[in-house]
Amino acid sequence: MKARMNSARVLSGRVISNRQRCASLASALVLLLIAVTSAQTQTFTTLYSFSGPDGNGPAVHLFQGPDVLGTTVGGGSANCGTIFKLDDTGTQTVLHNFDCGTGGAGPNSLLLEKTGSLAGTAGVVFELNSTGQENVLYSYVSSSRNLVQDAAGNFYGTAAVGAYPAFGGIFKVDASGVLTVLHSFSGGADGRYPGQLVLDANGNLYGVTYAGGAAGCGYTQIGCGVVFKIDAHGLLTVLHRFTGFDGEGPTTLLRDAGGNLYGSTYYGGRNSNSSCCGLIFKLDLSGNYNVLDLLAGAADIRPHAKHGESGRFVLFHSGCNPFGGIQ
Repeated sequence: MKARMNSARVLSGRVISNRQRCASLASALVLLLIAVTSAQTQTFTTLYSFSGPDGNGPAVHLFQGPDVLGTTVGGGSANCGTIFKLDDTGTQTVLHNFDCGTGGAGPNSLLLEKTGSLAGTAGVVFELNSTGQENVLYSYVSSSRNLVQDAAGNFYGTAAVGAYPAFGGIFKVDASGVLTVLHSFSGGADGRYPGQLVLDANGNLYGVTYAGGAAGCGYTQIGCGVVFKIDAHGLLTVLHRFTGFDGEGPTTLLRDAGGNLYGSTYYGGRNSNSSCCGLIFKLDLSGNYNVLDLLAGAADIRPHAKHGESGRFVLFHSGCNPFGGIQ
């Protein structure tokens, strides 16, 4: 298999514009690798197809060198989800099976710590050591888009916590398992339904909300979402409110070494009625917002393991394909 840098669609400084066409897939649920052969041509290679006992419904993917680490929301020994590794030969290994009990179920976030351990959320905040042993730090936390960890070992995430649990909140869990709610969203101007978080060296968190913000925007008229910053004291500042034409429904956010923010939206871009189509955006340190690429469907951007420090990202793009793909 080719080196992942060459075989994945890599974003560096600007998005490589390449519209994905609808593709028909016969298999149930697969991980896909998209090899860019020209500016307009892509080929799909099946890396692995899940069968149930090894997982069902891959949800989160992380690159660790040539390997892919990920979660499935179902399948495994108890049909409660798994954490898996896929090496560069296509060999899949289940690292952990969730039990639908005190150990959690349906993992939806995964973090590779500097120590080599894994952490994430699965109805609980957990750590997983190199032998596959799970340590539950806090229970119960509803679904979190992702976890980030600061230099002191504290974890931060988003969930239905705080004074407005229906609209979501930002939480912190320290190494001893103590949870602190940093902000709970009101559902109005500050947004509702927070998504992915990123953390800078000064301890500031940046994130997006799927809705809320500018009233009257979006299909339900409750707002098209925001980009926000929250400091270590829980003070939240809205950096950008989406209007529909500049995007609607942001869920992912990344930060490059220069402090610029990049993200993707599920809708918006071509119109403001939630029918189309998603985009990738950039928000710089001065607050200037730019649409980098219009998409043909929902997308997800995540750091490329080897090249995240240089601002290169990998695009997980669904387009018209319900199973999704990796670009």
